[in-house]
Amino acid sequence: MLKFRSPVYFGDSIDTERKRKRLTEKLAGGRHVGKGVTLILYAANGQDLFDLLPARELKFPWRKGEDFYVLGLAGNKAEALELVKRMVMEVYESTGDFDVRGYFGYC
Repeated sequence: MLKFRSPVYFGDSIDTERKRKRLTEKLAGGRHVGKGVTLILYAANGQDLFDLLPARELKFPWRKGEDFYVLGLAGNKAEALELVKRMVMEVYESTGDFDVRGYFGYC
């Protein structure tokens, strides 16, 4: 199940409110989204900052039943890396630390 942080961070290619709404609705409904769409999640191992998950992986059988807390969405992996960079800089500039779970809130 996908849970979305409010507000979700979006990459530059997802530039209109309409695109953002359609993308989040498709993902929440389990429907196919464009090739390359990448989700930015908290790291599953609890030690790293983030995980990048291609949206197509949500269709794999071993992903069914997993819960994901989506912090950001990007149009491709390169854009996701830039978005992660912006997010980490925001955390560091605001807190002087890299505690992303504390800054963004962890569900």
